[in-house]
Amino acid sequence: MTDKSGWELTLWQRLTYSVGMYSCAIVTATVMTWLLYFYSPPANMLDQGMVFLGAGLAVGLARLLGSSIDAISNPLVAFWSDRSRHPGGRRIPFIKRGAIPLMLFAILVWFPPVRGNSTVNVVWLAVTLSATWFFFTYVVAPYLALMPELTSNAEERVGLTVVMSYFEAAAMVIAALIVPLIIEALKGGVQIGPVFIADGFKVTATALAIIGGAGFFISVGWIKEKKLPEDKQVTFSLKQSVVECFKNPSFPPYLIAAASAKIAMGVLIICMPFIAVAVLHKGEGFTAMLMAPLFLSTIIGFAVAQQIVNRLGLRVAFLFATGAATVLVTLFFLAHFVGGTRHELTAVAERSNGDLAFTFGDTDDAIEVETTARQWRGLFFEAEGDDPEAGALTIPKRRFHEQIYLANPRLVGDPSPGSVRLAVAIGALSEPEEIFNFQNWTMILSTPEEREQMPPPVQFRTGPPAQFEFEGAISYADGSLVISGFRLISGEAAGIDPGGAANGAVKQLEGILASPGELDNVLGRFEMRVEYAWSLRIWLILIVCFILGFPAAILMSMYRPIVCEIVDLDEQRVGARREAMYFGVEGLLTKMADGISAVVAPGLMLLGHKLFPPPIGFVFPLAASSIFMVLAFIAFRKYPLGKPSGKS
Repeated sequence: MTDKSGWELTLWQRLTYSVGMYSCAIVTATVMTWLLYFYSPPANMLDQGMVFLGAGLAVGLARLLGSSIDAISNPLVAFWSDRSRHPGGRRIPFIKRGAIPLMLFAILVWFPPVRGNSTVNVVWLAVTLSATWFFFTYVVAPYLALMPELTSNAEERVGLTVVMSYFEAAAMVIAALIVPLIIEALKGGVQIGPVFIADGFKVTATALAIIGGAGFFISVGWIKEKKLPEDKQVTFSLKQSVVECFKNPSFPPYLIAAASAKIAMGVLIICMPFIAVAVLHKGEGFTAMLMAPLFLSTIIGFAVAQQIVNRLGLRVAFLFATGAATVLVTLFFLAHFVGGTRHELTAVAERSNGDLAFTFGDTDDAIEVETTARQWRGLFFEAEGDDPEAGALTIPKRRFHEQIYLANPRLVGDPSPGSVRLAVAIGALSEPEEIFNFQNWTMILSTPEEREQMPPPVQFRTGPPAQFEFEGAISYADGSLVISGFRLISGEAAGIDPGGAANGAVKQLEGILASPGELDNVLGRFEMRVEYAWSLRIWLILIVCFILGFPAAILMSMYRPIVCEIVDLDEQRVGARREAMYFGVEGLLTKMADGISAVVAPGLMLLGHKLFPPPIGFVFPLAASSIFMVLAFIAFRKYPLGKPSGKS
C-alpha cells in the first residue's frame, strides 16, 4: 500500500484539480474523433469518385493550420507564464482569463456558415479551430505546469496523474461512446426553448464546451500557487528558454517518442468512424461499439499502470506500452482482412405483406435474410406516422446531397449475381429548415409553431418526382444488407417519363446536378443498409481494441510524471523552475502531431483507394499508425531517467 504521509495535497484538492483534465480532454477528444467526419462524411460503403476524401484532405489541412498555430503558441504562452509576476500567481490567472474564449470558439467550430461542401466552410474551420487551439494552449499549458509546483513528492505525482487520467478517460468515453448515440438520436435537430439547433453534432459540442469551461474554474477553485523564491525566477529570453530545453539530455528522446505515439493514436481514432460505416457496414453509432472496449480497458489499466511504474519505473513502463501498442495496432490493421466476405444477391422474393426475402451466395453457403416493407422504404427516407408514404418528408442523411430526395424504391426484374436493377423516384428538394448560422436569427429563436408559418427556406418543399433506374449490387457482409455501386441506366431504359410533372423534375435535377455522373453517385452517398448480426471480423476487432486499452493507459497517464522529472533535472542544471516551458515545447511537437495525423489519415485513405480495391483504403492509414508507434519505441530507448521509486 502506498505511503501517503509525505503527500502535500488533500484528497479534495487532488480531485478538484484533476477536473481540469476532463476539460482539457473533452475539446481534443471530440475534435479528433468527429471533426473530419462532420465536415467530410463518407459515402456509404464505397467511395464514389473519392469526392468526400478530397474534401476530407482539405479539412485535414485546415486542422493542420489550427494545430500549427497551437504548436507555435505553446512556447510563447509557456514563456509568458514562466516569467509572469501576477499577484495571483504564474498559472491560475491564465486559466481564468482563457477558459471562456476557449469555450466559445470550441462551439463555433461546429457551426459552419454554409451547408454542403464549400471553401467558406474550410476557411471558417481554419479560423475557428486556430482560435480554439490558441486559447486551449493559453489555458492548458499553465494548467499542466501547476502539477509539478503543487507537489514535489514523486509518488504523489504518479497518484495525481492517475486521478487526472480517469477524468481524461471520462471525457474520451463521452466523446467516443455517448456522442455517437446523441448524434444519431438528434440527427433531425432539437428545440431548446426558443432556440432550434439543427443536428446532434452541434447540440453535444455546445453542451460539452460549457461543461468543460466550468471545469477549468473548478480545477483552480481550491488550490493556491506556491510563491516562487526570487532566486528561482526565470530570467532567460524566449530563445534561451527553448534552447536550454533541448540541451536537457532527457528531453529530446521523450519528445520524439511522445509526438510519434500521438500521431499513431490520432490516426487510429480518426479512422474509427470511417471503419464503422464504410468498412464494417454499420451506422455512425457503431463507432461507440468500437471505442467501448478500448476505453473500458484503458480505465481498468490506469490502476495497473500506477503499479507497473512504481515497480519498474517510467522508462520500462513506457517502452512496454509503445512495444505492445505497435503489435496491437498492427493486429487491428490485419484483422480487417479476416472474414468480411461479401455475399452477392442471387434471389429475392416478395411476401404477401410486402416484406422482402433476400438470398445471398451459392446454394451450398446461401444466406437468407428478410427485410420488412418499412425497413426497405426506410433505407431512403422516413415519414411521420405509420404510413411511410404520408407525412412530412425528412432525410436523415441530407448532408450527403441536400437538394434532392429519394422515395419509393423497388426492385425491377430478377436479380443476377452481382447485378440488380432498382427503380427510385427522385425529385428536387428545397432548402430544409436549417441550421444555426448568423444570418437567420429569426429562425433560430423560434418555436416549431412559428416556423410552420415562416416562408421557405425554413420548411422542406418537395418538387415532383421522376422515375430513374439504376443498375448495381445488393450484397451481404459483416451481418448487414448493403446497397452499393449503383449507376444510372442511360437512354429509354432509364425509365424517365419525358412528359408532365416528371419532365419538370428532370429539368430541376439537371440544374442541381452538374452532370449525369453526379446522379450515379447519389445512391452511394445515402446510407443504405439493414443490420442483422456481427461478423467474426467485428468480434476480432473488438477483442484487439480491448487489449489495446492497457498500453494506451500508460501512454495517456504517464507522460505528466515524465515531464515532471525532466523539469526537476532542468532545475538542477539551470537553477530555475521552468515547468510551463517544458510543457510548452512538448506541445510544440505534440500539437503538430495532432495536425499531422489529420492530414495523414485522409491522405493515406486517398492513396489506399488508388492502390487497392475498396474498402481497403479506409484501413490503409493504420499501417502508418504502426510505423509511428515503432518510432516512438526506438526513440524512448535513449531516455536516461525513469527509474523506479527509491532507486538512484
